[in-house]
Amino acid sequence: ARVALASSALALAACPSGGPGADDDDASGLDEIPVGTFVITEVQANPLANRPEFVEVFNTSSATQSLRGCQFGTGGASANAFIIVGDAEIAAQSYGLLASGAFLGNQEGELPVDAVWTGVSINQNDDAETIELACPNGEGGRTLTDVVGFDPNVGWMPRRGHSWQLVGEITASDNDDPGNWCEAPTQANTIYATIDGFPAYGTPGGP
Repeated sequence: ARVALASSALALAACPSGGPGADDDDASGLDEIPVGTFVITEVQANPLANRPEFVEVFNTSSATQSLRGCQFGTGGASANAFIIVGDAEIAAQSYGLLASGAFLGNQEGELPVDAVWTGVSINQNDDAETIELACPNGEGGRTLTDVVGFDPNVGWMPRRGHSWQLVGEITASDNDDPGNWCEAPTQANTIYATIDGFPAYGTPGGP
C-alpha cells in the first residue's frame, strides 16, 4: 500500500525476552505470511522530545500471526531495513506496535510494544521514502506484505506529537489512498501519553 502524505525512514528488531534481538536474515523454516495479512495503520514520525517513534500494524487474518522473520524498513534516499526476531505474535484482528522504544506511555511499562527498532529515525522530509513490511513466503524468502509512502510535498505535515492515522478500511489497498489518512486530532480521547505537561496524540494499539 502506498500513501503520498509524509515521508518516513525506519528499521526495527523484535524485543524477545531478555532484550532486543539481533538482525537475522534467515527466513527458512518460517510459515508463509500472505500479502495483506499485516496492514500499516498508524505512524508516529514526529514524537515529543525524547519519546519513541512508532508504527502500528493490524493483523487482518482470523488467526494469531507472528512478525518473526519479517523485514521492516524503508526505501528511498535513506533506505534501511531490519529483520524482526523473537515471537512478536499479534492476535487475530488485533493491532501490533513497532517502535524505537520499549513502551509508549508516560511511565516505564505503559503501552508496551511488540518489537523495538534501533539506530534509525523516521524521516518526514524525504518524499522518496516508503515504510515497507516484507514477511516470510514459506520458501525461505520474503514477499512484500504492505508498503506506505509519504510525500510532504502534496499536503501538510502532522504537528509534533501527532501521529498519522488510517481512517479508511484496513486493507493493503485502502491505505494507498491519501484521503484515508489524517493527523490524530487534538481531543481528550486521542491522548496516549503526557510528557512534561505536553500531550501526545494518537491511538497506538487501538482504532
